[in-house]
Amino acid sequence: MVLIVAALAVELWQQRRAHVVGEEPTEPLARDGLRLAAVSVPTALALGAWILYQKVHIGSGLAFVHVQSVFWHRHLAAPWTLFVNSVNQLRHWTFLDTAHGSVTILFDFISVLLLAAVTVQVSRKVRISYGVLLGLAWCVFTFETMPLSVTREVLVLFPLFLGLGLWASGHPWRERVLLVLFIPCQYYLIQRFVRGLRRLSDPQGIITR
Repeated sequence: MVLIVAALAVELWQQRRAHVVGEEPTEPLARDGLRLAAVSVPTALALGAWILYQKVHIGSGLAFVHVQSVFWHRHLAAPWTLFVNSVNQLRHWTFLDTAHGSVTILFDFISVLLLAAVTVQVSRKVRISYGVLLGLAWCVFTFETMPLSVTREVLVLFPLFLGLGLWASGHPWRERVLLVLFIPCQYYLIQRFVRGLRRLSDPQGIITR
């Protein structure tokens, strides 16, 4: 929610600035603020209701946060921690241990790098607000100990596909590269998810990809 509200706020600022530069009439700032609130407040209320429900029935309003560290080993950390851990995994070739699905660490690590590159491209050539959305998402994925499920979570970030389309536009060989890479990767991840296979860092078999 915070990511979307921040991106919308930047977009609102850009729109109002464009109107001022072009000397076009602008709507009152209060009305634009109400529109932004109409998008963010319902989501905030839903989140608050969920926290309250968990507090009453589970005893912890932030149980959905604690479970991430207990069962998925996701902890808040400096971004270099993620890169050091990922590089160590690659350096020791443990990502080739397909029996435990640790190769998914490679997919997630590449997704993080790709997201960073597309963030810069989209910010420069499309819209700054789109870059803000991707940049904040990149921070969410990198300020933790290990990448986890990044490959599938970036699918909801529509500016990512705008950036890839912009990169491939007018270059048939780039389109073919994306197609050749995406199809086998998609098949690999889907078959692991359907078969209920687990990751190396998931000894209890809770995480399925």
